[in-house]
Amino acid sequence: MPDAVAAFQLLDNKRTWFLKSTDTSKRYVRIKLDSDSLELAPKDITEKWSSFPGGAPWPRVDTFLRDEPAAGGDLEKTFVFSGNQVIWISVRKFQYWQDALLHGPHDIDVKWKALDIAGFSTGVDAAFFVQSNATSSEAWFFKKNYLYTSNDFKTFVVKGPAVITTVFKSLLDAGFDSVDCVLSDPTTAGQYWFFKDKQAVKISYDANTHESELLEGPTSIHTLFPVSLNDFYPD
Repeated sequence: MPDAVAAFQLLDNKRTWFLKSTDTSKRYVRIKLDSDSLELAPKDITEKWSSFPGGAPWPRVDTFLRDEPAAGGDLEKTFVFSGNQVIWISVRKFQYWQDALLHGPHDIDVKWKALDIAGFSTGVDAAFFVQSNATSSEAWFFKKNYLYTSNDFKTFVVKGPAVITTVFKSLLDAGFDSVDCVLSDPTTAGQYWFFKDKQAVKISYDANTHESELLEGPTSIHTLFPVSLNDFYPD
């Protein structure tokens, strides 16, 4: 099994990057999640992601956290976590790929004190934004079987940590007590794919009521994405 799995989804939700690290290789693949089509075959991470620093723990990637998007433009800004470090990069979100390092690498416990207080200063497994209403969003961080959330991303007001399955009770129904990565469904707002090992589930989550519902799965990745991810996650 890979020791790190991360996924990055552009704002148009049409292209999804999966990055996988093992002791011997660090590779990526790009797919269209909604059509199970392979856009870029597996390659070494360093061939594409020029924004990643050299030296350990890079180019291993634990997770991405897309920054709150600014209106307009063809670039978006994203935080990338690796071990106890974080960088901030920009990515061109439309046809032509171009990434650039904006800041970092920084130690998480120095840059984000609240994450350090929560015990999330290293080894973050997954992170994503949940839109709670038209004007605000919540940043969610997952580590082992705990999650931490902030309803004020810029100042990181601490909420948690809490056991994942006490917040996402639908994951308990699916037998997931931890997650490797999380993706927003490319076709339906408020629905998310959670990946663990070689299984995936789709749930709905309402950030206002904090209710979640298991919609699909758990299902093998090979069953859901037999074309695009079959070779990337071999049996």
